[in-house]
Amino acid sequence: MQSLILKPIPPYDFDKLLQMLRRFPTTVLDHAVGDTYRRVLRVRDQLALVQVATHVTDSSLLRASVLTQTGQIDSAALTAELGKVLALVDDRHTFSEYARTNAPLHTAIEPVIALPMLRSQTAYEALVSAIIEQQISWRGALKAQRWLLEWGGHSLEHNGERWYAHPIPDQIAGATLADLKPLKITDKRIRLLIEVSQLVAEGKLQLDDLPATDAYPILTAIKGIGHWTAAVTLSRTLRSTNYVGTNDVALQAAVNWFFFGREGRADVKTLVELFAGLGEHAGRTADLVLSRWVIERY
Repeated sequence: MQSLILKPIPPYDFDKLLQMLRRFPTTVLDHAVGDTYRRVLRVRDQLALVQVATHVTDSSLLRASVLTQTGQIDSAALTAELGKVLALVDDRHTFSEYARTNAPLHTAIEPVIALPMLRSQTAYEALVSAIIEQQISWRGALKAQRWLLEWGGHSLEHNGERWYAHPIPDQIAGATLADLKPLKITDKRIRLLIEVSQLVAEGKLQLDDLPATDAYPILTAIKGIGHWTAAVTLSRTLRSTNYVGTNDVALQAAVNWFFFGREGRADVKTLVELFAGLGEHAGRTADLVLSRWVIERY
């Protein structure tokens, strides 16, 4: 069994990450299994089911094990993908220090301040998930995303259980409206999924190596992708600090409670003003506030 030792940049609360994942009513790509994290990673042309746990003798380290795989996988490439998905090298220290100087912010995010924010492996993966989530309940979106994985069929079996990877662009690009009807999203959004998949498959939409300031206008130029979808995509891929989905109803409710102690949703104007005042820390604040909302309210 291939094994890797990972050293996250502190502060890094692996247990809090597992706690958040346990609140998801339907698992998609990221799984909390007991005291471990599991995910199928695509490493070049191969798949690997990876399990990550706290190191048994040094709690500052993580130990990753490959439970099963499709073929030979380069350790350096696997480590790089794990580092990206688990946000091992994100600079959480600068944000933590800043939060200590801002009392309302620190109060709002202190319980989750060391929570690592999981990333998507690719911008395409994040974009597909965001499109599915447009104007649909969180529970419904998770079920749809899970169905898409099973439909794609890229999977590994371990101890009699099947674990899925995200479909590749060519698959969705070649799908029909009827093929994707079980997603239970609108025909308009199914067509958008197919369109962006075709763009990615043809090499006309390549976002992974772009700065967020370049990727954002490219995304919003596509009909059907507005500010929220672009902001969510960039947050999950690049951890952009510049774009916040202020029209997200869950974020509005979380901000209203954790910052102002009020039930219900804060209005967009309130969110715009709040996050504008946080500058480069706006994106991480939004991610953490939403994550705390998931942990405590779902």
